[in-house]
Amino acid sequence: MLWPRFSSLLALVLIFNSVHAAPSQSGDARLIQFKDASGDLQTEWVPQAALNYLAGSRGSVDRTADIVADMSSAALDAITSVNRGPGFLDVTEFQNTVTEKRALKKRAYATPNPSNYPFLQDTYFNQVSADGLYDIVDVLSNNFTTRGYHSSVARAPALWIQQQFEGIVGSANVTLVENSFNQPNVIAKIPGTNSSEIVILAAHLDSTSGDPGSENRAPGADDDASGISILFQTAQILVANGYQGSRTIEFHAYAGEEGGLLGSQTVARQYASDGAEVVAMLQMDMVAYQPSDKPVLTVLTDTDAALVAWTQDLVTAYLSEDTLHTSTCGYACSDHYSWEDNGYPAVSIDESGPYDSSLNPYYHTMQDTIDHLDFDKAVEFVKMGLAFVVEQAA
Repeated sequence: MLWPRFSSLLALVLIFNSVHAAPSQSGDARLIQFKDASGDLQTEWVPQAALNYLAGSRGSVDRTADIVADMSSAALDAITSVNRGPGFLDVTEFQNTVTEKRALKKRAYATPNPSNYPFLQDTYFNQVSADGLYDIVDVLSNNFTTRGYHSSVARAPALWIQQQFEGIVGSANVTLVENSFNQPNVIAKIPGTNSSEIVILAAHLDSTSGDPGSENRAPGADDDASGISILFQTAQILVANGYQGSRTIEFHAYAGEEGGLLGSQTVARQYASDGAEVVAMLQMDMVAYQPSDKPVLTVLTDTDAALVAWTQDLVTAYLSEDTLHTSTCGYACSDHYSWEDNGYPAVSIDESGPYDSSLNPYYHTMQDTIDHLDFDKAVEFVKMGLAFVVEQAA
């Protein structure tokens, strides 16, 4: 077992040392973690009904409504200011956790160099398939009425993803990581040849059209069936060509992202507790809504500066004909924040930033369907995934 390296100045601390206890703390209330206007982390008990209301009312929140009366203005500000993603971490399951706080492990990344890996552009990139991406998104968005993590069918899409990964990397290399709700995370891996270090490519498997517990149709074709399709095809191409890096490559499909990064917290906290050495984590959350003439790859810049800069260099080095865009994300906009908060370098690269005019207008609605997506452009994210994991795992 590898143990994390901590500064000698850090001591055991309670994760939740300042909790705002709302009147509705009992019952179905959830403990959420968010950043206030000054950038400080805060925790607060919030009724589940209020969180459901906020999730389904983005852009039209009535802050005077009785349903949010017990929430502080700081929590309301944090959640309503984020245009994509929950804007908070649901930390209810971890409220009694005591841990050594893990500081971000700074890493130096060598400049991306395509000449070191000519097989990527000469062979691997030629094997990407828009039709293959379409087929995966079609199943996830049309064969399951919803992939909502609190729905009665929450487990079914995770088990389907497990089966697909087993067909790619073998059942011995696929693991389910259970959550407190009935939708597990799915982890597939290509073992490294001589290193215990890990490179992660991730997306979330759940969907929502507002209330994450609703049984209503929530196709989530772009959000985030498109990201899951990138994981599958990246893994398929690597395995088909017999690729193994020095480091282990893992593909993570997270449950419960829409409810506050629930599944990715479970995994990231466990990895940190076990002392796992994750050298880089890349999240892909919504990649196939591409209304511009050229494919757009947006690097979100809020997290680890070194990895963010390296990822931008990677896009320029391998995909120079595409449009590289940068944008900010806001705290807890997707699962890479679970890793950032546990001291690991993480970044997200998507179709657009949450505040961009090109943000998918069908996001979090029943209209987030496959007919609005452009898979001929989304294949660029498969190339990005391949370049990311090969450069990092070599």
